[in-house]
Amino acid sequence: MAIQEGNVILIHFGELWLRGRNRGQYISQLISNISSQLGIDKRAIENHYDRLVIKNYDSSRKIIEGLSKVFGISHFSVATVAGISKNEIVNAAIKLMLGTRAKRFSIRAHRSYKGLDFNSIDIAEAIKKRGAKRGYSFSSSVRTAVHINMTKDRSYLYIKDIKGLGGLPVGSSGKGVMLFSGGIDSPVSTWYAMKRGVSPIFLHVHGLRTSEELANSKIPKILEVLSKYTPSYSAYFVPASIFQVAAMKANRRYEAVLFKAFLFRLAEEVCRREGAKAIFTGESLGQVASQTPQNIAASQLDIKTPILRPLIGFDKNEIISVARKIGTYELSIMPYKDVCSIGIKNPLTGASAEKTRQILDSIGIAEVVSKSISAAEVIRHQNY
Repeated sequence: MAIQEGNVILIHFGELWLRGRNRGQYISQLISNISSQLGIDKRAIENHYDRLVIKNYDSSRKIIEGLSKVFGISHFSVATVAGISKNEIVNAAIKLMLGTRAKRFSIRAHRSYKGLDFNSIDIAEAIKKRGAKRGYSFSSSVRTAVHINMTKDRSYLYIKDIKGLGGLPVGSSGKGVMLFSGGIDSPVSTWYAMKRGVSPIFLHVHGLRTSEELANSKIPKILEVLSKYTPSYSAYFVPASIFQVAAMKANRRYEAVLFKAFLFRLAEEVCRREGAKAIFTGESLGQVASQTPQNIAASQLDIKTPILRPLIGFDKNEIISVARKIGTYELSIMPYKDVCSIGIKNPLTGASAEKTRQILDSIGIAEVVSKSISAAEVIRHQNY
């Protein structure tokens, strides 16, 4: 059958090849996420062994930007499809080079199907010979490269290779509850959790009086930015007032630890309701008083759900750098009544776990969590 020439989007996935027998499930999730991100039918995305191919696409900047936000993609390109004869491949390569302003190229040819009567070196030499007649020169050190992927029945050629986000497709690692303050750290922590395939459920505890105030705050804006990296998400907006009233009779120096313990218990209840398997926080070791080893241990007392901290070894400048890259930094620094920023003149940095348990029992933490969850506003967001 003759191969119809034209353009396709060629998508490569790197880490997914390490998944063994489960590889098919990860690739299926990736296809689903690409379909959701681009708003196209899954059937338009073909799985060709070690790559995905999208045919009949709209080659707009929107498509390129969309793929740049899909976790699980190693790199991708807009490629030309040609036949598998040596002459067809060389003709397609020359045509690609003519479409650029470059005069020097490197040739990177790969033959996936070994049954062809020529190899990658043969193709490279043929392209160089024909290209030299048109005034082109070639060197392996030149960054502008003509890539040729040869399969059993067709070849793909491209020049521009676009780096993807890597990682695992969102959803392939199940659900996780994200403790989400809206500051600089928690959006970055969420981004890294999504990079490892976690579908996010946001848990935000706020001190605002009405849903309208929350809707007009920076929180929905940050969620909108993060939503571009995931096909869907859920969010629980929980009023802080019930906890704050209960905690008024507690030792003020314990307030930061008690609030974090409250958050973990809320998150564990959300995990139970949503079928999530882990809790994620934006904590970085020693960054603030509640993040000392002793206070971390006291605040997560009696929590059975795994608590994961993607940023535990980051310093603030590193976190800010990632926040700028993913587009959340400017929103995160907007003014907001953040109940996580509890102003205590002399907070404890080495809270007693047993003392923490006693205070939590005395304020009736189980009932506080139950009432707070009942008062939560829950939203579900689907991109398409």
